[in-house]
Amino acid sequence: MDLLFEHGNRHVDNSMIKLMAKNHQVYLLMNDDFIADKSIINSNLKVLGNHLSKEPKGSFSRAVLILNRMRLAAKYSKDLKPDIIYISTYETRTFPLGLLFFDKTNNIIVLENYNIDFLRYRSQKIAYKWFANKVHHMVYESFFGDYLVNDIGVKQELVHTVPHFYYAPYVNSLSNIVASKSYDFVGLSGSNDQDVIGEIVDIETKEKFFENNRIRCYIKSSTHHYESDYLTVSDKFLSTEEYNAMYCDSKAVLVLFPTSYIYRMSGCIVDAFSNHKQVISTNLELSKFYHTKYGSIILPCESSRDILNQIKTIMNDNTNNLDFSGFEKDHSDETINNSLNKMFNSIKQGV
Repeated sequence: MDLLFEHGNRHVDNSMIKLMAKNHQVYLLMNDDFIADKSIINSNLKVLGNHLSKEPKGSFSRAVLILNRMRLAAKYSKDLKPDIIYISTYETRTFPLGLLFFDKTNNIIVLENYNIDFLRYRSQKIAYKWFANKVHHMVYESFFGDYLVNDIGVKQELVHTVPHFYYAPYVNSLSNIVASKSYDFVGLSGSNDQDVIGEIVDIETKEKFFENNRIRCYIKSSTHHYESDYLTVSDKFLSTEEYNAMYCDSKAVLVLFPTSYIYRMSGCIVDAFSNHKQVISTNLELSKFYHTKYGSIILPCESSRDILNQIKTIMNDNTNNLDFSGFEKDHSDETINNSLNKMFNSIKQGV
């Protein structure tokens, strides 16, 4: 179940449900509308529904609702007696309280997406340590797990690496889009580092980097705004069709996250690789990890100036000798299914 009802994760959750339901009986404690692709429904999948799906206002009311969702999940677990309880999102500070509703013999897996990235904060770390060795932790990359074991003190046998899903490539349904609306480089995440964007805008204002090099670039920003024939910085809402078209038409994708993002996955990077787009990023730990494993399909940069230099290099390079096969293999359905089965078997055997 998804304790936070984050529909932004629905694509990944649906992929996980589809894979699990191929060979396992799955009870989904969510409503029907959580399943975007109805084709994944089969005889192994039973949708239980969840009357606690509405989000209240206020942090206290939200905490109470999350606890009630956990109590509901615990009630179902006592009736259904599942081998494993899989939780795709949770809130760190309420989780140890909600865990009291469950039987101590329940095998609970929590997906560590971004929660562990906040353990640098004292309150989050204290709450996390209350349950860290009482549940299993599924991580997307091995260095996330290394952090939990070496820095937080989670037992090695409780940490399991299962890769993130590789997406199907986007289809440009706006193939007749006019040339003036296409971009060579796009950075479409709402999590972009505003300081980095500000530096890029400042360089363009003073030096006309994009204009002089005839490079079209679109960057999403919540605080900065800039509009010219070559650089657009905007907080404009993009439809799914626009988003997909911009990805398809681009030469490379900009992932300009704050470098404080350390132990969290990036859907933007997966999006780019799934569409065979090279990534230029800030100096993220995940980017450096992937650069070591997969080479030049991702280029972590130490500064805004370095980002612009990489943009210029890619713009002038027509060879396109990029190899995404390593990432595709490591994040294929077959690899993920094998990793899931390994995790499930080790949990059920108590290894």
